[in-house]
Amino acid sequence: MIALESEGWISIEPHRGAFVHGLDLNSVRDHYALLGQLYGLAAERATERGEKEGVEALSVAERALRAAQDPDDVLHANETYLRQIFAMAASPRLSSFGRLMTGVIPGNFFELVPGTIEPQKRGIAAVNRAIREGDGQRASAEFVKMLRGHGELVVDLLRSRNIIWAAEE
Repeated sequence: MIALESEGWISIEPHRGAFVHGLDLNSVRDHYALLGQLYGLAAERATERGEKEGVEALSVAERALRAAQDPDDVLHANETYLRQIFAMAASPRLSSFGRLMTGVIPGNFFELVPGTIEPQKRGIAAVNRAIREGDGQRASAEFVKMLRGHGELVVDLLRSRNIIWAAEE
């Protein structure tokens, strides 16, 4: 319960109980915007702090992601890429926040949310190009753009299933 409250999914009120926050448009969009900012900052720091070997490991992971077709393979390759970004960022604090950010969609995101694999591959390729060129700000912006797009795909999915609250847009 404490973990769910710290992640914003519930509110605990003393002597009254726990109350679930439903999914609303703003929360979903904000979640993916925050992920974009977090991953973007990690990419920026990775660009500043990473060594040549780390950049090469990123490129290997990006090529594996590009080659992956099965959603499970895409998920694994993407996780490998993100782990390398956080390793190169050399920030336990950023890594900690990365572990705290749980997904809105439980399970394999790329299997459950239609239309996410190709934008992920394009987005990671753009991030990787920016890092190889030493442009951390562009790498950050590419993560933000990609994850905002994923947020919209999640909103579309939840709308199609009628499980998202309309919020002020």
